[in-house]
Amino acid sequence: MQNQPFEVAFYAPCLADDYDDYFAILEDMGVRYVGTGLSLAKIRDKKALNALKTAADARGLSFIALHSPSGLLWEQGLDYGQQITREVIDAAATLCARSTVWHFRYIHLSKPEEALGGDRVNSMSLKELDRLLEEALPASCEYAKDAGVEINMENLPMFRWSRDSREILECIRKVNLPNLGYIIDSGHSHANGEDPAAMIREAGPLLRDTHLHDNLGTRGFDFSKPGTQADITPARDLHMVPGQGTINWIDLVRALRDIEYPFPVAFEGPRMRGHPDEENIDSWELCMRLTLENWRMFEETANYLPNP
Repeated sequence: MQNQPFEVAFYAPCLADDYDDYFAILEDMGVRYVGTGLSLAKIRDKKALNALKTAADARGLSFIALHSPSGLLWEQGLDYGQQITREVIDAAATLCARSTVWHFRYIHLSKPEEALGGDRVNSMSLKELDRLLEEALPASCEYAKDAGVEINMENLPMFRWSRDSREILECIRKVNLPNLGYIIDSGHSHANGEDPAAMIREAGPLLRDTHLHDNLGTRGFDFSKPGTQADITPARDLHMVPGQGTINWIDLVRALRDIEYPFPVAFEGPRMRGHPDEENIDSWELCMRLTLENWRMFEETANYLPNP
């Protein structure tokens, strides 16, 4: 029997006031699910959140994911971090979004001042980051559970502290909380030298969300190094339309089917990286439509392409 196509979701820009223009495009495409990322200021603005939800409802769109603007860990301590986390969870609940997305092991540090956020995290040991994360997760997940929300941890590209998806899965299994899961970013996984389809199969039911997009792989990165922001952009985290890069999308489709993935597959920001019109809404629409067309082609091909 032919496999049924997955429901799809697309991340839409919602920081500015023109978000309904993006919602209208998704409605015209026949898409029913949307994800977004918001600033802390907007997360704290109940009026803005309710307006977002109302606009999405009017277009027949349901929020499935809210990408947190922060990590779970803060140098100010556990209590401070828990308060920020609760605000993000409350915002997700307002939007009726099942999934909240958090960068694995990220901690907000203020120094060294000349360094970027992710580069600052390189100063900490993995052991200490894991200790802090394991301390923060139980209360965060309990609060999220009461709100009907999941906490899902995302792999990042190149940074030593977040580039190994197996370490994320190990953490999830160790903490063992019912609403704690893994979100695979396919582009990040591919840039890190992983096989995204293999990681999906390894994750199995722990995979609770996706950020799908394409890129050109490791592009010569030296994995003996800790990884810096300069290693990530502009050369590796390209967020290309599926099929423009080198991910094996047919096997990725089959992997999602193998684990009986039960949620809409979410695409995060496929675009024309470096193009002068990259941030233009017309360019965004072109990439979203091409993404959907290519994804449906990969699904159909996965039904019939013989295995080697």
